[in-house]
Amino acid sequence: MDLKLMDVSKTFKDKKAVNSVSFTLSNGVHGLLGANGSGKTTLMRMICGLLPMDNGAMYFDDKDALKNYDSYCAYLGYMPQHFGYYPNYNVYEFLNYMCIVKGLSKEEGNKKIQILLKTLNLESKTKTKMKNLSGGMLKRVGIAQALLNDPKILILDEPTAGLDPKERIVFRNMIASLSQECIIILSTHIVSDIETIADDILVMKEGNIILQDSCEKMLESMMGKVWEVTLPRNEAKDIFLHYTVVRSHNKGSESDLRIVSDKKPHPAAMQVIGDLDDLYLYHFQEGDNVWDD
Repeated sequence: MDLKLMDVSKTFKDKKAVNSVSFTLSNGVHGLLGANGSGKTTLMRMICGLLPMDNGAMYFDDKDALKNYDSYCAYLGYMPQHFGYYPNYNVYEFLNYMCIVKGLSKEEGNKKIQILLKTLNLESKTKTKMKNLSGGMLKRVGIAQALLNDPKILILDEPTAGLDPKERIVFRNMIASLSQECIIILSTHIVSDIETIADDILVMKEGNIILQDSCEKMLESMMGKVWEVTLPRNEAKDIFLHYTVVRSHNKGSESDLRIVSDKKPHPAAMQVIGDLDDLYLYHFQEGDNVWDD
């Protein structure tokens, strides 16, 4: 089963949030990478049918998804960055409510809830009210509700924000185990999560998909654009003013710098192999570099 978008667009007032986006996704993990305001959330909400498209079409399993929305919706699992819940429901009550919303039988829903509580290490929180959960625990419940109906299309918006490193590893392993039988769209600012598990990456900027390829192929495009150099701090300050610095580390009177640039930023700079952080900063250089004396 494939998910196909054809010339999908969405405009809010005078802002083109999504601009004629087209792609086809099959089973696997597809990372969606972009800065705030690039259109990622708008795109995901349109895929879920929560926002109407201004133009374009969407097909799942060669059927018009929006004309057959009831059947299409049954295949969806969605975890928004901030999901709504009844604060006085406990975790089990909330998940049971979501089972009813998704049309699961009582027996089927209870079985699935028990599996997910164990998988996501939520068993000790079953009777805890939603309003009393930490941010990380809320994320786990959000992931659980998205998986209740064994979705064929799983859409996750910033799923690992608020999770500790151990929880992120558990999450990545779980997503990897689902990827052979599910189309997973994963949007995150934690690029290491995408770099670790994504089969391919879609880079979105100003409403457009500007790149789509495997991580390996994308990083090939960074050859000759990533540099490292150690400089006295007064010289390093000048680099910050004129180049995009990915990382810096101060050691006494010197600074180790990692820089993305089409040209050699300093006579002593050496080319190094790029990673996804480098690629992200190369395409999203709007933010100011920060120098801390």
